[in-house]
Amino acid sequence: MNLGFIITEGEYECEDKFICGTYDKSKVYPDLPKLIVGMALADEISDEETDILDRVLSDGSFWTFKKKEQRKYHMEDIEDFKQYCYDKLVDGFEYEFLDPLMTTTEEHKAKFEAIKNTGDLITYYNKDMAYINANGMIYGINIMFYEYLGMDRDTMLTKLKEISKVFLVEEDIIIEYKDYMERFENQERYIPYLYSVINYVI
Repeated sequence: MNLGFIITEGEYECEDKFICGTYDKSKVYPDLPKLIVGMALADEISDEETDILDRVLSDGSFWTFKKKEQRKYHMEDIEDFKQYCYDKLVDGFEYEFLDPLMTTTEEHKAKFEAIKNTGDLITYYNKDMAYINANGMIYGINIMFYEYLGMDRDTMLTKLKEISKVFLVEEDIIIEYKDYMERFENQERYIPYLYSVINYVI
C-alpha cells in the first residue's frame, strides 16, 4: 500500500510504502498526499506561494528544502510528512471499549447483536484483549472481564471466531504490521482496521 508521494527532480531513496518520482509521475496518484523536495521545484509546480516558515501548500500537499539547502528542516519535514500519511490512513478510525461491568445484560446483548449485523467483521486477539472492526468502528473487549462474570474464555473466543470473517492472532499479524505499530505507539486496536484497509476487506 502506498501512503504518500515525494516529488523530486533527481534520484531519491524512498522507503517502503512511499513513492518517489517526478511531478508528472505524481499525477498518476492524485489521491496521495504529496511532498515536493526543493524550494525552486515547489515554486515551479505549485499554484500556492511558498513560505519558508510554513511549508504547507494546501490540504495534503507540502514542500521542503533539499538536504543541501537546509538539512535540518529537510529531515524534520520528511519525518513529519511520513507521520501525516500514516495518520491519514486511520483518519476514519473510531474506538469504543465494551465494558460488561458498566452496562446491563440487555444493553450488552443488544450491542453485540448490532455488531454482528454490521457485515464482515475483522477481529484481532492478543492475550486478554480482542478488537473487532465493524465497518470502521473498532470495539475493544477485555476477555478477563467476561471471565469475572463467569464466562469461559474458550467459549468466548469460539463465539468471536464464528461471527468474524477474519480472525487474527498475535503471531499472524504483529510482525507484518510492525512499521505501522511503531507509528501508532504500538496501539494494537488499530490492527483489524489496518487489515481491512490494506486488504480491502471492507
